[in-house]
Amino acid sequence: MNIRKYMVMIVSGTITAILAVVMGIFLARSASEYGSVNAELDARTRDLTQLGNRVPFPNDDNVAAAARNLEKVDAFFSEAMGAFLKGQYEPPAMEPARFPQSLSRAISSMTIFASSNNVATPTLFFYGFDRYSRGQPPAKDHIPRLAGQVHAVETMVRALCAAKIRDIVSIERHVFEDETAAPAAEGSEGAQRSAPTGVAAGYLKDPAGLFVKERLAFVFNAKESSVWDILNALPRLPAFIVAADLDMWNEMVRPGAVNPADGSRRGGAEGGRPGLPPGVGLPPGVGLPPGVGLPAEPSDAPAAPPARPLTHEERIVAGRTEFLKVRLEVDYYTFRKPGADAAAQEKQP
Repeated sequence: MNIRKYMVMIVSGTITAILAVVMGIFLARSASEYGSVNAELDARTRDLTQLGNRVPFPNDDNVAAAARNLEKVDAFFSEAMGAFLKGQYEPPAMEPARFPQSLSRAISSMTIFASSNNVATPTLFFYGFDRYSRGQPPAKDHIPRLAGQVHAVETMVRALCAAKIRDIVSIERHVFEDETAAPAAEGSEGAQRSAPTGVAAGYLKDPAGLFVKERLAFVFNAKESSVWDILNALPRLPAFIVAADLDMWNEMVRPGAVNPADGSRRGGAEGGRPGLPPGVGLPPGVGLPPGVGLPAEPSDAPAAPPARPLTHEERIVAGRTEFLKVRLEVDYYTFRKPGADAAAQEKQP
């Protein structure tokens, strides 16, 4: 048999057989994958059907848990607000003509308390309410806020006097009566010009109406120990008052340098002012400047043995005996229950 004669047919048949086998394998694999995808699609369809047939949210368990959490939050808020409102000062209702009389009684009370504690005040001191002390009645809608300021000032003055300060220099309050709203047409430049400064910058009204914060500034002279007594007394005051800023400076002459080994002054002159260096003389007819002394002449006598080293308490003397100038800014808060302002407006005729 001549194989060469049928070689083309043999090769073609072999290739066809191989392609048929490959095609069969591919079809079998595709059929298997199709079955898997179809089964997964059926499972997802069943899950979707089950979700669609379930009772819609909210879930009862979640609603119950949210209600319990809300009760806890409300209880905590009520307890905290109750603590803030405890002892809250409520301005009495009064006519504008009665306010100067009430202010006069408060000023007399503060002056008497300061005098009984040996605290000096300036002559004709009106504690920041000068215009109303002269008999000018305020606007009726300003009275509650003014009465709150008077109460806060009186509370702080009593705390200052109880701390045994030397004197009260000035008291600054937020003069809100003189404030005018900046016109909207001025734009950002006008808003910057009308930005509050000083104690007025400390005013803040909570958007939810839960509290109002105002600032007061007190300038006085006191020892360092008295300043600490005032700061420690703030949490115990009947009003909710916190320290916002504190500046202290010493206006007295700086003490002379002291040798911590024996307590002797350095520099050879009183007050720590140095004299001329040893061996340096003055030209004829030239005198010493005021406050500058000549150095001590050298002596052949043996130097005295140094005294004991100074203790820490003896070396730290600045601010303990001198009176410091103090500027203390405090913020006092007025708290209100939610909806209290709306209820008050409804009661007004």
